[in-house]
Amino acid sequence: MRHSLLNILGFFFAIAPGILSSGHLHSRHLRRSAHHKHGHVHKRDGEDINAADIDADVNINSTNIDASLRAKHKHKPKLHFWALTDSFRGYDFYNEFDFEAIDDPTRGRVNYVNMSTAIAKGLTEAKWNSFILRADSTSVLDPNGPGRDSIRIQSKKQWTTGVTILNLVIRASCCRLGSKANELGTSTEPYAYRMRDLAIVSLYLRPSAINTEQIWSQRYWMTQTEDWPIHGELDVIEGHRLILAISSQPPNFSALHTLNGCTVAPQRTMTGSVVSTNCSYLNNWNQGCPVQWDRPEAYGSGLNKMGGGWFVTERTESKISIWFWGRKDENVPPAVKYGFPIVSTTNFGTPVAVWESSDTCDFKKIFGSINIIINLTFCELSSPYAPNIRLKHPIGGEWAGQTPLFNAAGCPGTCVDYVNNNPNAFKDAYWDIASINVYSRAI
Repeated sequence: MRHSLLNILGFFFAIAPGILSSGHLHSRHLRRSAHHKHGHVHKRDGEDINAADIDADVNINSTNIDASLRAKHKHKPKLHFWALTDSFRGYDFYNEFDFEAIDDPTRGRVNYVNMSTAIAKGLTEAKWNSFILRADSTSVLDPNGPGRDSIRIQSKKQWTTGVTILNLVIRASCCRLGSKANELGTSTEPYAYRMRDLAIVSLYLRPSAINTEQIWSQRYWMTQTEDWPIHGELDVIEGHRLILAISSQPPNFSALHTLNGCTVAPQRTMTGSVVSTNCSYLNNWNQGCPVQWDRPEAYGSGLNKMGGGWFVTERTESKISIWFWGRKDENVPPAVKYGFPIVSTTNFGTPVAVWESSDTCDFKKIFGSINIIINLTFCELSSPYAPNIRLKHPIGGEWAGQTPLFNAAGCPGTCVDYVNNNPNAFKDAYWDIASINVYSRAI
């Protein structure tokens, strides 16, 4: 964890105005008053002014200032600060995350490999400011053999409340279709937050050609896989399973997935739009309670073109909020952009998505401790951990592995055939993550 003196000074100057209270101002005026009482005389517009006049002015002015400040701060929200507790960049991911060589719970055409295999095959690399995860892009697959080699990592640590900031540089793409205009982006599906922690993630994405999430699913999510969905799930970037219609530039979605008995209010202060208010995994094939983003460029190739950005999530016991700033946005909060050791979301503005705890969805009961999971998969056929639950209807909805949706995106044949026979399509299928910062200590 490195924080330069400049960053710390910048943070101090950023919060110093908010710390100045009426007591400070009053004390300063009282000192001035005492100074004048010792016989000092000041001039105003050529006039001599005695100490008594100044005392009167000070008393009146300080009273006015106190009243003004009280009125001003009466309607100001209380500042809540979070301290940085965990910072992951570069080689940190090798030490603080496990590479999981497991069967894909979503039944994708993928073969997750362990860390030593991933390093040996060049599927991962790290620098001080970059951590890359990629899929195999050289092998033609045996239709009867395992899927395409890829990566799934899970944090060793779990969190509850706080802020998480993801700084993403490059996001994967695949399924090149020449001049075909269907570009459904690549899914970074669930960002599942069982957190009361504030985490800041900054993403840098490399511009790419045609993308279709019908093949590719990038996931950045938080949950407890062993007990899913008991501890809940928060998806910050989620596209493919929530697509409502084929389009040239789909929006991003964020969603909660919970146990049965969680319904959130339809009216909430956010820039996104409510898709559903029932967060239960039993509802509509585990649709959850998604929010559709109002910035289509924050997903797929649009996100790549802007050079990535910062996805910020704050979880408290009463609310879960998500903000986003692109790399080229001029209003990125300094604490987010420069990774200050202390952050407050009070002045972050209106979030893209927000969910509030209530009698119909008690976050204290619904959400627990979670891990961060990052993975790359292809041709998903079902919801994560669908094998763990039994329903009357199959879970999945519109998933990447379903041929009708795959064809509707302009891709020929089947998703599985495409993944088997087109290794070159996955050269740009990788994550490039600058950092993940977790602020889990309230101060």
